[in-house]
Amino acid sequence: MTTHLIVLPGGGYAMHAPHEAEPIVAWLTGLGLSASAFRYPLNVPHPAPLLALRSEIRRRREQGAERIGVVGFSAGGHLAGLAALAPGEDPRESVQFAVLGYAITSMETESYRPARLILLGDNASPDLRRATSLDALVSAGSPPFFLWHTAEDIYVPPEHTYRRATGRLPGTGGTRSREGHLPRGRHTAAQRGHRTAVPRRDRPDPGATLVIVGAAGAVGGFALETAKADGLTVLAYASDADHAAVRNLGADQVVLRHQDAATDIRHVLPDGAPALIDGAALNARALGAVADGGALVSLKGWTGPTECGITIHPISSFSAATDTALLDRLARQAEKGELTLRVGDLLPASHAAEAHQRLAAGGVRGRLVLDFANPQW
Repeated sequence: MTTHLIVLPGGGYAMHAPHEAEPIVAWLTGLGLSASAFRYPLNVPHPAPLLALRSEIRRRREQGAERIGVVGFSAGGHLAGLAALAPGEDPRESVQFAVLGYAITSMETESYRPARLILLGDNASPDLRRATSLDALVSAGSPPFFLWHTAEDIYVPPEHTYRRATGRLPGTGGTRSREGHLPRGRHTAAQRGHRTAVPRRDRPDPGATLVIVGAAGAVGGFALETAKADGLTVLAYASDADHAAVRNLGADQVVLRHQDAATDIRHVLPDGAPALIDGAALNARALGAVADGGALVSLKGWTGPTECGITIHPISSFSAATDTALLDRLARQAEKGELTLRVGDLLPASHAAEAHQRLAAGGVRGRLVLDFANPQW
C-alpha cells in the first residue's frame, strides 16, 4: 500500500520555517519514505489553510497515494491536527496518521497568541476557539497520533501537547489514548527548545559560535550570559565604549563597531555568523552578517523576508511570561551569579514617562528601575 507523508513547517501562520520543510523531507526520504513539504497559505483566516491542505491531500491521492500521513511542527502541527481530526466530506481528504512536533493544539489558551490572532482574529467567539482546538475534535474514529514536545520550549508550552494527549472523549470517562482505544505516542524531552525539528544533541555543541548584536543592552547581556552558561563561544558586536562591559559579561571576543554589522562581523568571521541574535533591531541589515543557511534571532518581531537560506526566529515575551519552568531556571541562574542583574538607573515612579523616553531612545545599559516606595523623592 502506497503511503505519502506531507510535511507542514511551522511559523505561527505568519511564515514557513525553512528548516522544518525540505530538511525534514530529506530526512524522511533517507529513511525510504515518500514525503513532500507543503507551504500552506499564510496570514489568512481559518479555514483557508485547512482547505488548501485538503486540496493537497486530494492531489496526492490522485497521484497514487493510498495512505496519507501529516507531519507538522508548531503552527504546522496545528494544521496537521485539524486535517486529521476535522476531515472534509470527501473521503479523498482523509488522513491515516499524524505526527505533531511541539504543536499548537489549543486556541483556548493565551500562549502563542499571535498565531491565534492571525487564524481567528481578535474577537473570536469561545465556540470558534473551541472548534479549532484539537483536544475538542478527537473522536473514537480519529486516526493514530504521535505527539512530541520539549520541556524547555518557551514559545509553545508543553501544555499544548498534554492537552491533546490527555483530554477526554465526549461522553466517556476515558482519555483520548489507550482508554479511548486511540493509539498514540506522547513524548516530552527535556532541555531542548522550540523549532528542534530534526533530532540533534540536547545542548548546543560545546564551543559553537554565536554572535550577539547589541550585547551591551539589557536583553543582549542576558543572552550573552545564558549562552556562555550553555558552553557557547560568544562574539559580542559592540562599540568601543562598551568593550569592557561585554568582556565582563563573558564575551570571548568583542567585534568593535566601525562600519556596518555585516562588514565588521565578516572581517572576523569571513563565512558569516552561524547564529546571530539581533538585539539592536537591525532586522534586514543583520542578514549580511549571517552565514548561508544560518539562523537569525529577532527580538522585535521581525520575520523577514530572508535570503541565502537563513532561518529567522522571531521571539517575544508573551509565552515566556507564563512559563514558570523557564522563569525558575532564570531565577536560579541569577542566584548562582550566572546572570548579572544590571541596574541602569533608579528613578522615582513619577518619572515613568522619562524612563519610557530613555528606553525608546536606546543606549540604556541595564534596567531602569522605578521606585514606588518613594514615588516623588
